[in-house]
Amino acid sequence: MTSSENTVSSQLASAPESVAMGGWQTAISRYLDVSTVLRLLGGGLTVIAIVLFLFQRWDDASDLLRYGMILGETLILTLLGFATSILLQEQKSARVFLGLSLVSTSAVFTILGAMIYSQVQWFPAVANLPDFAFWRVDSLNTVMLLLAGSFVILGGQSLLGFSVLVRPASRRLSLLLMLNVVLLLLPIRDMGITTLLVAPALLFSFHNLSRLRRTLPAMRTGEGFVAGILVLLPLIIMIGRGAYLYAMDAMAFGTIGLLIYLILRQLALSFTAMIRFRNALEIMSMLPALMTALYFTQVLDGIVPQMGHWLVVLFAVIVCGFLLDLAKRAVTGREYYFRAIFYLGLAVAIIEEGIWPGVTTALFATALSGAVLLYSYGADESSLLKLSLLTLIGSMVLLSSELLVTFDLGIWLSLAILGMLTIVLSATVERYGKQIISLVHRLKT
Repeated sequence: MTSSENTVSSQLASAPESVAMGGWQTAISRYLDVSTVLRLLGGGLTVIAIVLFLFQRWDDASDLLRYGMILGETLILTLLGFATSILLQEQKSARVFLGLSLVSTSAVFTILGAMIYSQVQWFPAVANLPDFAFWRVDSLNTVMLLLAGSFVILGGQSLLGFSVLVRPASRRLSLLLMLNVVLLLLPIRDMGITTLLVAPALLFSFHNLSRLRRTLPAMRTGEGFVAGILVLLPLIIMIGRGAYLYAMDAMAFGTIGLLIYLILRQLALSFTAMIRFRNALEIMSMLPALMTALYFTQVLDGIVPQMGHWLVVLFAVIVCGFLLDLAKRAVTGREYYFRAIFYLGLAVAIIEEGIWPGVTTALFATALSGAVLLYSYGADESSLLKLSLLTLIGSMVLLSSELLVTFDLGIWLSLAILGMLTIVLSATVERYGKQIISLVHRLKT
């Protein structure tokens, strides 16, 4: 090896160290130059313009004129993309223009969906809509003509756009986008029906995107990831539209939270190399999970108001379901999600006993903390073992004190059954202890 080669290799070896010493600012500065900053700024301003167009209304412009303006902007973005590629020979800016044109395509069909809803309504939802949410036309025939022309023009435009972003998958991505656009156009605003439409569409889209990502290397690039987001954009708009304009009760908010969780879940699964970003998405998904559990608990409270303090248990059960899903699919840190299930169980036992003390809650807390104690022993979790043991002792003390105050036939039967079941459980642990420990370890992995 020559001296120059030694110099180059030493520089390459020292590069990660220099980046680490410089911090995240140095890492970012390696990828950001003036042209990149300008592209990000221009793209951000264009997206803001598209969004503001949907949320503003001008008194001196008819809805048909406004529709023509957003359609014209979509076509101009497409032409600028091809002009930048052919005349300036600059492919990065061309891809930005074409990606923005696909964003604008979803905005066009959102407006057409509002026009259709002004003429036809299936399962109408009661809502106090702002002025910008109304898009009016003179007749349904006008809307159908606009719709047919838009499908012809924007269908071809989406095919051209995806052919530049991800050429091998352009046809399938365009078809997926148009299928999702059809759902966006349906004159349905009820959140229950919307959820029944969006949930399977999300799963279908994610299944096809995952298959494309496995078979086509182009889908595993940055452009491939952006193309996948653009395909899902009509479904995301449906969720956002429902949340902002038509979510009026706990059931609607709960279903929105569930849909957001599904989106974050599938986005996380699509990342195989960017582990830190995937971990961030998994942590973020706990927010819609908590939202879903909270609002679905409120729904059940309205249906069965007699549940009372057991709603805390129901909330924890729903959250534990999400935690179990995270523990099974997380690349790193899955043991933390799995451990959180048992800490949450102990927290529920303590809350039940602290706020609603009684024989029933004491029995429940005793059984729950005993189960966590068995798990922590089998999993060799020392901190969890200590906490569960303390909770079990406190629950038994509370149970004993409550029994001294109130004792009847039902309590006697409950105690007798619990005692016998505890002895049977002890015999089971004695006989199958090794198998139980191995099962616990398999659940953690």
